[in-house]
Amino acid sequence: MSRVAEIQPASRVRAWLDEPEVRPLHNSRILVVEDDLTYRALLEMTLRKHGFTEIRTAVDGRDALAQIAAATPDLVLLDIVMPELDGFALCRRLRADPRFADIPILVQTMLDNAGDRVKAFKCGATDLVTKPINAKEMIARVSIHLERRLLIEGLTDYRSRMQDELRLARQMQHDLLPSAGRLDAIRRRYGVDVAGYFEPCSEVGGDLWGIGTIDDRRFAL
Repeated sequence: MSRVAEIQPASRVRAWLDEPEVRPLHNSRILVVEDDLTYRALLEMTLRKHGFTEIRTAVDGRDALAQIAAATPDLVLLDIVMPELDGFALCRRLRADPRFADIPILVQTMLDNAGDRVKAFKCGATDLVTKPINAKEMIARVSIHLERRLLIEGLTDYRSRMQDELRLARQMQHDLLPSAGRLDAIRRRYGVDVAGYFEPCSEVGGDLWGIGTIDDRRFAL
């Protein structure tokens, strides 16, 4: 089985979170970092040919850092051998910054040395494709890493919404319980101290209690 065929089935992961909020895959923001003009144009053309529209390019590592700081991409397609700030250094800089630590970095390189490939991963590369680029493999790898990023993005948004809803539910439940002012009024009227302790077993509990007056001599719990 080819390496491309091995990663294609993972594209079905998007089906786990088929919600309107999830951005379409081809609207993902891709930054191509390549110092060679011809190769840079080839990569951009290949991505656009396969439906990706939000593509920016950087001519070297420093240009890439500036562009990433201005607008965070969903994936970086990165050359390793570049002047001034190479791909290894750029990977380390991005992984050291919490804002960019989870951006997928797909390294495209002519390095054949196993040690250099290991170094790329140690510096923070997410995946590798070798030059000259095989278009089908590159698109497959770009797609799978974007799918994973969008899935995580969707799950994070879902978790945030759930936490907000649980917080509101907890507050609503707390507001249904007798207030301190209500209990103080019972103490003054009947000479009885009433206290309660409420602790849900998880985020929201199922039990409530209340207190109310019946007449001048009786109240109800």
